[in-house]
Amino acid sequence: MNTKEGRQQLLSDFLKAVKQLDGQYGHLKYADFAYMIYPKHKKTFNLPATKKITLTFMAITHGNELAGVSAFLHFLNDLKEGKRVLNFPVAFILGNYQAYIENKRFIESDLNRSFHMDQASTMEQCRAKELSTILQETCYLIDFHQTIEPTIWPFYIFPYTNQAYKFARVINPHLAIVTHWGKGFSKDGLCTDEYVNSFGGVGISFESGQKGYDDKQVQLIIETMTASLSVVEKHFLHTVSALTTPSKIAKDSAKGDIYTWHKVIPYPKGSHVKLVEGLKNFSFISKGDFLGVVGDKKLYSPESGEIIFPKYIKENVPLSQYPKELLRIMKKVSEDSLP
Repeated sequence: MNTKEGRQQLLSDFLKAVKQLDGQYGHLKYADFAYMIYPKHKKTFNLPATKKITLTFMAITHGNELAGVSAFLHFLNDLKEGKRVLNFPVAFILGNYQAYIENKRFIESDLNRSFHMDQASTMEQCRAKELSTILQETCYLIDFHQTIEPTIWPFYIFPYTNQAYKFARVINPHLAIVTHWGKGFSKDGLCTDEYVNSFGGVGISFESGQKGYDDKQVQLIIETMTASLSVVEKHFLHTVSALTTPSKIAKDSAKGDIYTWHKVIPYPKGSHVKLVEGLKNFSFISKGDFLGVVGDKKLYSPESGEIIFPKYIKENVPLSQYPKELLRIMKKVSEDSLP
């Protein structure tokens, strides 16, 4: 259903799926395509005073990262059929649904750089304002993403906190973690996970694979949702040390390594880069490797390491739409070296 009409239908299906739960669950609308679903007849856990939502799942923060919508629909349908049970309040957010309809990353600005800004001058910045309350009231967040270019394996990415690290590790200890500390991810506004963290919650993002619809990625997202529900429930019930006991989830080929930034290579201002073909997320490059051409100059890697978020920009793209970064080079770190 990857047509405009198909995507509009899936959005309608999401709203229908939420309303069809009314007999079993209550729901509270925070904003368009942003709902908390809660059990009507079961005792809710004692959440911190400022929190109303135990766990929030978010998808299509970038509108062309499609897999999360299908995963949410499968999950909500399982709730309706009684194949799953929610014992505490869980929120579902479809972030940039307008960009999703158009199959674009964003319409005017990146929603995942639009939180905690003083002014809201773009559509996405206004959307971030709409979603601020539901994220502020969230204890745990998983924001589901997909990469632009292929990735060798799925991975977690988030600003480092001890709780966020433990949360990601116990959901699936076999997956790679990319984390960072000190400076924010972007010089613009905050990402969703950063924003949740700033209000005392625990936010992480999960990159399931390359953007687009993919059955395996949908299944991996559902497995991650299922495992995170179990982990969070155990955490609030205090029956086990949930944040140190790995959940039972299918193993992945990833090594479970930990990475952080080694070098951020900016995109040259006013110039087009013809990046060498075939770079993927987690491709390894050595210092001095040829990376591409900028005008009549060759570009070489300043460091060795696995890369992340390489940008292939077509020559007909306006300069105003060029990214700020060409790629990032990462380095492996140990748990002992984390802050």
